[in-house]
Amino acid sequence: MNRRETIHDRIFQQSRFPFYRNRAEIAWNEARAYKQLKDLQGTIIPRSYGFHKVYVPADGSEEPCFAHIVEHVALSSLESLKKYGLLNEEVLFSLLNALIPSLHEMHNCHIAYNELWVNNVLVETACQKGQAAPLITKVVFVDFALSSKEDVDSIREDGDFVVGVVTHLHGDPAVPIVMDWKNQHTKKPYATKTFENVLLYGWERDRAPLVYPEPCIITLDDIAAGIFADKGMGAGMGRRHQQPLAEEEGHTIMVGRDVGLQIEYQRLHPRTDVHQ
Repeated sequence: MNRRETIHDRIFQQSRFPFYRNRAEIAWNEARAYKQLKDLQGTIIPRSYGFHKVYVPADGSEEPCFAHIVEHVALSSLESLKKYGLLNEEVLFSLLNALIPSLHEMHNCHIAYNELWVNNVLVETACQKGQAAPLITKVVFVDFALSSKEDVDSIREDGDFVVGVVTHLHGDPAVPIVMDWKNQHTKKPYATKTFENVLLYGWERDRAPLVYPEPCIITLDDIAAGIFADKGMGAGMGRRHQQPLAEEEGHTIMVGRDVGLQIEYQRLHPRTDVHQ
């Protein structure tokens, strides 16, 4: 008796995305990735049944396209977990436990994913007692159209994507969660290699205090209140200007966007061409 299997076809049709990358190029990207990852087919990537030339309707005629026939994997996407709301650390740790070793296996086959996001990673889950969101036990990567050869830069990009995915699912910057997970797996090559060149410590880096040459400071409170007359700046500086607000012997001073930023000035000469 013949075994029946559900398949899925990925058609690379240029006319659907006329200004995007060449469809033949990204089809070859995917073909190269599946060839390199042949030992992982049926585990963390679907089985491939080859690339074929097909003709699809387009503007009243037929358009030749490449089609990739792959195994249909009956799992939900990582994006589907958002129905449970923001995911907690336990669920995100289970994601990292499945995701990072699998990504490392891919890198060991000399392929970088370059497109890691919640809608192109499928997940197998297991319910946890008393919790709404399930734990993640397995991941399957789909869509290798933007994959590339593995190197230092592409591995770093994949690591950055991991941080972005966890942040997306957690709702807050996820660097502390990823750092905690990495610190618990410091002896595992998949943890050290994946994040080797990813900046995970910037959020807690000590910074030297700002030192101003004179105690003459304009704060954001001043900007909000419009109190500038006694500081030699003139009124109305709280409004957004496309020009510099003042100059000091050729040095331009601008108002920044960061909350809490303080703007120093010394012997400022108000500009006469700034709208008041």
